[in-house]
Amino acid sequence: GDDAATDIVAGRGNFYVVGYLTSNNNTNAFLRKIDASGRLIWRKGWGGEGDDRALGVSFLNNFIYVTGFDTYQGNKVRGFVRKYRINGDLVWSYSVPGTENNKLLDVAGAGNFIYVAGFTSVGGSSLRNRPIIRKLNINNGREELVITFDSSIMGSSKWNKIHVGGGGIYVTGNYNFGNISTAIVAKYNARG
Repeated sequence: GDDAATDIVAGRGNFYVVGYLTSNNNTNAFLRKIDASGRLIWRKGWGGEGDDRALGVSFLNNFIYVTGFDTYQGNKVRGFVRKYRINGDLVWSYSVPGTENNKLLDVAGAGNFIYVAGFTSVGGSSLRNRPIIRKLNINNGREELVITFDSSIMGSSKWNKIHVGGGGIYVTGNYNFGNISTAIVAKYNARG
């Protein structure tokens, strides 16, 4: 099948791995906790019919944050963030609001917030990807800020990776104009 481990993070002497497994034309997301010798401590899996993938993981204040996307209502795609305790208990789950297709590709945290990066597909028949950053409160998953820009200016774009620290929010990604794809790096302040 189409299986992959997509990201890994260390925390309190263990490692947390995310990815997805495919079986019978369904792809389900997973989170696994392993020790330093590679022994599985626990595993979590979720998803239903369609394509559900965990793509990014972060460890902050003794909690694990997982981001990715799932499918619903047949072929609609929405980004998610899930917060877990180190024992594997789910604390809260967040899904991107609205009806546009979107994917969250990476997650990073600092202080009382986590930041997720990815893209939203807009434009109907002339579909474009608009890069997006979402800032969430770590206590309840409430969305505090959305940072984006007009895809008509930047073409079809997305943020692939995010890092928070050094006085800013740093993202890497790419934008496409026709057949030309260009790498981009950007820095935002905490207000976007």
